[in-house]
Amino acid sequence: MRNKNAVTAKAAGLMLVLAGAANAGIIADPKTDWSDTSNPHSGWSYDGGGNASLLSTSAWDPGEMSGQSAWADPGVGTLPAWFLSTAVFNGFGASSADWQLGDIVTHTDGVGLGFDSVTWTSSVTGYIDVVGSLWNGRNIGRENGWRLRHSNGDVILASGQLTSGDGHGRSSPESFAVHSFFAHVGDVFTLELGPTSTTTGDFVGVSLTFSDAAAPEPSSVWLLAGGALAFAWTRRIVAGVTR
Repeated sequence: MRNKNAVTAKAAGLMLVLAGAANAGIIADPKTDWSDTSNPHSGWSYDGGGNASLLSTSAWDPGEMSGQSAWADPGVGTLPAWFLSTAVFNGFGASSADWQLGDIVTHTDGVGLGFDSVTWTSSVTGYIDVVGSLWNGRNIGRENGWRLRHSNGDVILASGQLTSGDGHGRSSPESFAVHSFFAHVGDVFTLELGPTSTTTGDFVGVSLTFSDAAAPEPSSVWLLAGGALAFAWTRRIVAGVTR
């Protein structure tokens, strides 16, 4: 009886572990992890074309966004750039500007100059969900392609295209999700963006989170627990113990 109770306890423990995954939260989010002073920071890195590191500036494009800090390449006209929006945009196409204060935004470089990117280096080993969305920062006739890459084997997990006037604004972004992907500590996930046909890139709003994978459905949990009990009971029968 004591052994049977031990098996039952193990099965209950299995259910608790699986159920606990459902309560796990976000591991990484560039919005909450953002830093204007350190790059990389908290596993995040903001890079320009050809993986060139970007520099911090406290006055990016001051004529159009007074007081906006950014990670940018001032050596080539401030582009590409990544920033956490803290200033109102008053530049060309401002009437169609479609991001809010507190949003993560990038302005891509020109075609052929390489995609700018944000990367996250995994701090965990286990199943994770990757959820993101991207949208046109304004509609002035430009476009941007994008893709999410995983470093191990350089696998493309998701990709798409944003075109001016395609309807992908902040309220209806192009969204993607990669569920229950097994990651290891040190794995690198890279979101790349850049124009593939228009001469100049443009603003793109970005949302990207990495979370612990959701627990299996309740039916799956009971199935696993039942399987553990059945397996243990079978072993007892084989051993000649039936009580």
